[in-house]
Order: sequence, then structure tokens, then C-alpha cells
Amino acid sequence: YTHPRDIGQSNQELIYALNLSTRVFTMNSACAEILLSLGLKSSKVQALVGAADKNIFMPAVLKTRDRPCVGFCLGFRGHQHYRDRKNYDLIVELIKTMDNADVMILGKNWSQYERFPELQALPYFRYIEVSYEQYPAYYQQMDVFVSASQLEGGPIPLIEAMMCNVFPVVSNTGFAPDIIRQGENGFLFDVNASVETIYELIQKAITMNIDVRKTVEHLTWENFSLEVQKAMFSV
Repeated sequence: YTHPRDIGQSNQELIYALNLSTRVFTMNSACAEILLSLGLKSSKVQALVGAADKNIFMPAVLKTRDRPCVGFCLGFRGHQHYRDRKNYDLIVELIKTMDNADVMILGKNWSQYERFPELQALPYFRYIEVSYEQYPAYYQQMDVFVSASQLEGGPIPLIEAMMCNVFPVVSNTGFAPDIIRQGENGFLFDVNASVETIYELIQKAITMNIDVRKTVEHLTWENFSLEVQKAMFSV
């Protein structure tokens, strides 16, 4: 169960079906609480935060840039559901304020977004569309990772960026509050926060010199798999 969404069933039907299952895994503790509040048996549900490969997503050996780099990692989809969730318009407005840093979007299909030319016109903006295997090299160029989504199950790129020792500034959704300790290994902001509020947190994040990788090193796919096996064998 990744996040709340309309799947054509009532909550009553959903919970009835989930209570017949062996185990229900959620991507974050907030979703587990939602299902419990709707009537899912506590013995059925377990929050299991995502992961990344710490041997692939490694910190940069040395950063020698003159300007900080702020990065985003998400693709573009034109469906209104994704537009609402991913907050594309706010991202554009936010990037347009950040002329004191280089800004990168790592993702796919942004050329289909009608406001993409506004970003391309900015001299400090880069758009990177590469294979997933190349993502670590671009995370390593970032100093700050930003996610402004209104609704997430994860996002997995948050963990990938933190594995690369990139300081996160992310909306308070998905598993972000499960892994971020405010001001210690990242900054959380409300999902309805203004551009100005997010910008101020990014400026603070640029000055942070903290090893955030060590706070997520346990979030590996090996450990994720072991937790699934342990949960299933305990049924």
C-alpha cells in the first residue's frame, strides 16, 4: 500500500479485502495509521520504508564547485493526478528564485511540460535525462536535494540522494518524516508551504556540513528483504 488513491473501491471494501490478506506492507508509518483508522487489523499491517543500494549510491570523493548545486529527481506525467501530486508548477516557481545556485532536474519527459521552456531559459538550470544506472553520478554533483510533492509513498530518490550524502529539503509526506530528523539530517516543510518558505530552507541547507549518509545506511534492499522475510515467517 503506497499511498491513498481512488482505486474504484470504497474504504469498507478495501479494508475487508486487506483483512483477508496475509500481510499488508505500507511504505511509511502514516499510511499504516490511515489503514488502522479505517479498520485494518493491527496484526496485518507493517510499515516498511524503502531503500537504496549503498554500494552504488556513494558520496562524491571530492566536491570542488564554486557554486552549490540544488537537485530534483522526478519525471513528468501530464495526467492531472500526477500534476497535483508532484507540484510541478511550484517547482518551476521555486527554481526561478534560485539564481544563487546551479539547479538540476534529473528525470524524464520534462520536454512534454508546457512550462519547461521557462526553466530552459535560466542560465543556471540543467535538465538531465539519462539511464537509471547513471543517476549516482548526478546525485554526487548535488549539495541539496529537494522534493516538493503533495503526496508520496516514498520518495525513493530521497534515500538515494541521502546515501550520496546530499542534504534533503523535502515536503512532509511519504516516508520523509520516518527518516528525517528536523534540522539534524534534513529539513521538512508542510505540503502547502510557500515558495518563500522552501527557498529559505534551501539556503540553510546549502550551509549544512553533516554526514547524512550515516543516518540512512541501514536502509538497504538487503535489509528490506530480510524484514519482509521475517514478517512473513512470523505469520
